[in-house]
Amino acid sequence: MIELDKLERCCGPEPEMKYVDSVENWEKHISWFQKLICDGWDMAPLIVENIEGKLIISDGNHRWEAMKRENFEKCWVIIWDSDSEDNLQKYEEYLTTVQKGNLSPL
Repeated sequence: MIELDKLERCCGPEPEMKYVDSVENWEKHISWFQKLICDGWDMAPLIVENIEGKLIISDGNHRWEAMKRENFEKCWVIIWDSDSEDNLQKYEEYLTTVQKGNLSPL
Protein backbone atom coordinates (compact mmCIF):
# COMPACT_ATOMS: atom_id res chain seq x y z
CA MET A 1 0.00 0.00 0.00
CA ILE A 2 1.10 3.54 -0.62
CA GLU A 3 -0.05 6.90 0.69
CA LEU A 4 -2.62 8.65 -1.50
CA ASP A 5 -0.65 11.88 -1.12
CA LYS A 6 2.29 10.29 -2.98
CA LEU A 7 0.17 9.88 -6.13
CA GLU A 8 -0.71 12.51 -8.72
CA ARG A 9 -3.81 12.63 -10.89
CA CYS A 10 -3.63 13.20 -14.64
CA CYS A 11 -7.41 13.37 -15.09
CA GLY A 12 -9.95 15.73 -13.58
CA PRO A 13 -11.87 18.96 -14.11
CA GLU A 14 -8.83 21.20 -13.67
CA PRO A 15 -7.67 22.78 -16.97
CA GLU A 16 -4.02 21.79 -16.38
CA MET A 17 -4.83 18.06 -16.32
CA LYS A 18 -3.61 15.93 -19.22
CA TYR A 19 -7.14 14.49 -19.51
CA VAL A 20 -9.75 17.12 -18.68
CA ASP A 21 -13.17 15.90 -17.58
CA SER A 22 -16.23 18.12 -17.20
CA VAL A 23 -17.09 19.00 -13.60
CA GLU A 24 -20.50 17.37 -14.04
CA ASN A 25 -19.06 14.08 -15.32
CA TRP A 26 -16.23 14.13 -12.76
CA GLU A 27 -18.58 14.63 -9.81
CA LYS A 28 -21.00 11.98 -11.10
CA HIS A 29 -18.22 9.39 -11.23
CA ILE A 30 -16.77 10.40 -7.86
CA SER A 31 -20.18 10.06 -6.19
CA TRP A 32 -20.69 6.65 -7.77
CA PHE A 33 -17.28 5.42 -6.56
CA GLN A 34 -17.89 6.85 -3.08
CA LYS A 35 -21.10 4.84 -2.84
CA LEU A 36 -19.32 1.67 -3.97
CA ILE A 37 -16.56 2.24 -1.41
CA CYS A 38 -19.07 2.83 1.40
CA ASP A 39 -20.88 -0.36 0.38
CA GLY A 40 -17.66 -2.36 0.93
CA TRP A 41 -16.56 -2.68 -2.68
CA ASP A 42 -13.35 -4.71 -3.13
CA MET A 43 -11.62 -2.18 -5.34
CA ALA A 44 -8.91 -3.06 -7.83
CA PRO A 45 -5.50 -1.42 -7.29
CA LEU A 46 -4.71 1.85 -9.01
CA ILE A 47 -2.21 1.68 -11.84
CA VAL A 48 0.50 4.31 -11.58
CA GLU A 49 3.52 5.13 -13.70
CA ASN A 50 6.79 6.39 -12.31
CA ILE A 51 7.68 9.39 -14.45
CA GLU A 52 10.82 11.21 -13.35
CA GLY A 53 10.21 10.30 -9.71
CA LYS A 54 6.51 11.19 -9.71
CA LEU A 55 3.83 8.51 -9.39
CA ILE A 56 1.20 9.48 -11.96
CA ILE A 57 -2.15 7.67 -11.83
CA SER A 58 -2.82 6.07 -15.22
CA ASP A 59 -5.91 4.15 -14.17
CA GLY A 60 -7.88 5.12 -11.09
CA ASN A 61 -8.08 8.92 -11.02
CA HIS A 62 -11.79 8.86 -10.09
CA ARG A 63 -11.23 6.14 -7.47
CA TRP A 64 -8.33 8.13 -5.99
CA GLU A 65 -10.53 11.21 -5.60
CA ALA A 66 -13.35 9.14 -4.07
CA MET A 67 -10.91 7.61 -1.58
CA LYS A 68 -9.57 11.07 -0.67
CA ARG A 69 -13.12 12.28 -0.01
CA GLU A 70 -13.77 9.21 2.14
CA ASN A 71 -10.62 9.99 4.19
CA PHE A 72 -8.55 7.03 3.03
CA GLU A 73 -4.84 7.49 3.63
CA LYS A 74 -3.44 4.58 1.59
CA CYS A 75 -4.39 2.35 -1.30
CA TRP A 76 -3.06 -0.59 -3.28
CA VAL A 77 -1.20 0.28 -6.47
CA ILE A 78 0.57 -1.37 -9.35
CA ILE A 79 3.63 0.68 -10.29
CA TRP A 80 5.27 0.55 -13.68
CA ASP A 81 8.27 2.33 -15.12
CA SER A 82 9.04 2.15 -18.82
CA ASP A 83 12.50 3.67 -18.37
CA SER A 84 14.28 1.60 -15.75
CA GLU A 85 13.78 -1.53 -13.71
CA ASP A 86 16.13 0.02 -11.13
CA ASN A 87 13.51 2.71 -10.41
CA LEU A 88 11.00 0.01 -9.53
CA GLN A 89 13.53 -1.66 -7.25
CA LYS A 90 13.87 1.61 -5.30
CA TYR A 91 10.11 1.71 -4.68
CA GLU A 92 10.08 -1.94 -3.66
CA GLU A 93 12.85 -1.30 -1.12
CA TYR A 94 11.10 1.83 0.15
CA LEU A 95 7.75 0.08 0.59
CA THR A 96 9.33 -2.92 2.31
CA THR A 97 11.13 -0.62 4.74
CA VAL A 98 8.00 1.45 5.47
CA GLN A 99 5.94 -1.69 6.11
CA LYS A 100 8.51 -2.81 8.68
CA GLY A 101 8.12 0.57 10.39
CA ASN A 102 11.77 1.47 9.89
CA LEU A 103 11.27 4.59 7.81
CA SER A 104 8.86 7.48 7.66
CA PRO A 105 7.03 7.97 4.34
CA LEU A 106 8.83 9.78 1.49
